[in-house]
Amino acid sequence: SIARLLALGLLVAVSPLRAEDAPPAAARFGPDPLKKSCKKGVAADCYALANRYLKGDEVKQETSKGADFLDKACEYQLAQACLDLARLRRSGEGVDKDVQKAVALLDRACAGGIAEGCLEVGLLFREGKEVALDLVRASASLDKGCTAGQGRACATLAPLYEEGRGVPQDAARATSLWEKACVSGDGD
Repeated sequence: SIARLLALGLLVAVSPLRAEDAPPAAARFGPDPLKKSCKKGVAADCYALANRYLKGDEVKQETSKGADFLDKACEYQLAQACLDLARLRRSGEGVDKDVQKAVALLDRACAGGIAEGCLEVGLLFREGKEVALDLVRASASLDKGCTAGQGRACATLAPLYEEGRGVPQDAARATSLWEKACVSGDGD
């Protein structure tokens, strides 16, 4: 299988990977083999190593090293790593706080199919606190998240359609979004 080839370092992924695509075998390897395979471009092993440093699992807990390995995994197209690194960048935990870099990483996560990344970037632009208010960009990101099954993105986008903020006012579309949010369990 592709996951097994990735775990063995025999295949380098060129398409975006999600965390659930990471081979479970990576968890059985110690830090040294993971470092070697990460250097060879195995995104899942970079991600596994990042999580070990973030949690202090078989290595000294070092958020900055964890962030470095998240960065490598993100470069190798592991979308979940982009999301995790964006959260660190946004909070400044273990790395320099940089909201603009966080936004770029959230966009990469969203483009890689991580609906939470779409939601988070949409919320940033809808709220306009850490970045400039941009309801058009917020709506586009929230729409991607909703389409990918993130119910909270649907619930956040619905009022924008109700009020015509960043999108044309459309009561039918708002109702449809509320329904999607409720079906997902995220409708308030």
